[in-house]
Amino acid sequence: MVRSLKLFTIAGIEISVHYTWLFIFILIAYTLAVGYFPMRVRGLGKSLYLMMSVLSAFLLFASVLFHELSHSLMAKKEKLKVDKIVLFLFGGVAQISEEPKSAKDEFKIAVVGPISSFFLALVFWFLWYFVISSSGSEVFGAIFEYLALINFMLGAFNLLPGFPLDGGRILRAYFWNKTKDLAKATSIASTAGKGLGMFLILLGAFQVITGYFIGGLWMIFIGLFLRQAAESSYQRVLIMDVLSGMKVKELMSSNVVCVSPDLPISDLVDEFFFKHRFSSFPVCQKDKFLGIVTLHSVKEIPKEKWREKTVSSAVKEVSEEFILDPEDDAVNALKKIIQSDLGRLPVLKDKKVVGILTRKDIMNLLRIKTDLGRR
Repeated sequence: MVRSLKLFTIAGIEISVHYTWLFIFILIAYTLAVGYFPMRVRGLGKSLYLMMSVLSAFLLFASVLFHELSHSLMAKKEKLKVDKIVLFLFGGVAQISEEPKSAKDEFKIAVVGPISSFFLALVFWFLWYFVISSSGSEVFGAIFEYLALINFMLGAFNLLPGFPLDGGRILRAYFWNKTKDLAKATSIASTAGKGLGMFLILLGAFQVITGYFIGGLWMIFIGLFLRQAAESSYQRVLIMDVLSGMKVKELMSSNVVCVSPDLPISDLVDEFFFKHRFSSFPVCQKDKFLGIVTLHSVKEIPKEKWREKTVSSAVKEVSEEFILDPEDDAVNALKKIIQSDLGRLPVLKDKKVVGILTRKDIMNLLRIKTDLGRR
């Protein structure tokens, strides 16, 4: 299923929208059309209220994009790779594929987001003042007033000291500079983020009980999202910290079980999938790597043809970018595993399979080092 749709590219950064964006766009436009603008400017027709609301919703998401672009451009300035920006249910996220190199860089990348939102709030406030004082147009005045308010709120909310909000990242930069330990600083900021998330959940529950059902429900959703994001962000940093400086050869499984392309599918199922219980196997012929055969590719072949069909009919070629070398950096290898849909990637040396690297290998190392109190 396609979860995000690419719109365009700015400064080499892909801009995409998640499918949940459409839901929140419609909800915001509807809320503005039936509630906010009719109360703010009375006596207008429904079509005009709808036009104002749709325009405001578009400009709101343009403001969110401006906020995330500021993070991304600052990250690129600091020589970090930015994959893309995705607009989704709760706003937007800049997918920066690596951590900042210093606390100073972290602070600069984090603080520029709220500054950009406050800048937009000021711009829209000046536009509101100009329109009201010159033409007296209540329609555009109401739109600009709303956008000034919402951008100010966006900047203020992002300054809350809970990771991964911008304020939480600023908090992390402070403790990173103080302790010289990124993982420890992230743990502190992540704990603050989970605490803030719980506070929002409790506040939302109170609002629901006291009659503010919609607002309270959104507060609960935001709190849940923030708690999950804080935990996953910390886990990501912890994994990167554990893998830092390690090579693929230190993590891979060397006892590779290869299958022949001439093996009948029925034998593959009985002698390999049932026996070894892996979800995929490398396919080799005379030490030459041909690809991967997976449970999914086997299931696509009707069972009645398993005896006549061979593995060669179910093999999936593996793109060059997803083939690992024993000397490859472990952090980059994990990123490739996540990006691929295979779950396990082959490790080749001189075009021969010498190992397999899986998520399970990496998670086992993380669990062991965590249990032993070592990073």
